[in-house]
Amino acid sequence: MVTRRFAIAALSILTASPSYAGAWGPGSFENDGALDWIIDFARAPSVEFVRSSLERALADGVIDSLHGQAALAAAEVVASGVTSSTQLLPAEIQQPAAAIAANVKQLAPLATKAVRSVASQDSELRHLWGERQESNARWHAQVEDLLRRLSSHAAQPLIAPGGSVSR
Repeated sequence: MVTRRFAIAALSILTASPSYAGAWGPGSFENDGALDWIIDFARAPSVEFVRSSLERALADGVIDSLHGQAALAAAEVVASGVTSSTQLLPAEIQQPAAAIAANVKQLAPLATKAVRSVASQDSELRHLWGERQESNARWHAQVEDLLRRLSSHAAQPLIAPGGSVSR
């Protein structure tokens, strides 16, 4: 009797809960890690939060895909400060990003380094995109665009067509 009640209660909880579908797309804000980052940034927007997100992508060893996704989202906030436009950011963080834009610009070199790291051979995220041939080029194009927005003096491609990263 207890087991049956437990099963019925568990089933009702599971069916009442919204289903969770993971997000996965080539854009900086089209994945679960970045969506989680948006929520955290919107709650407590700060230059330090952006900096720590970028620094996690520069740790020694293989870069975890969630850290890579968060670093790309943080770099987008930095790029919005560099370009003085929050237009490419999700609506939820446009206002908080604009509020710290003047101070976040100083993180452009760190953001550039973090993005290059996320696109490097040591990145789990890059390897995951490498498994999806049809989307791999779109992801690299998004990363290249982000690097260009972070650095207006980029004269050469920052990611070679074969996917290698110039440092």
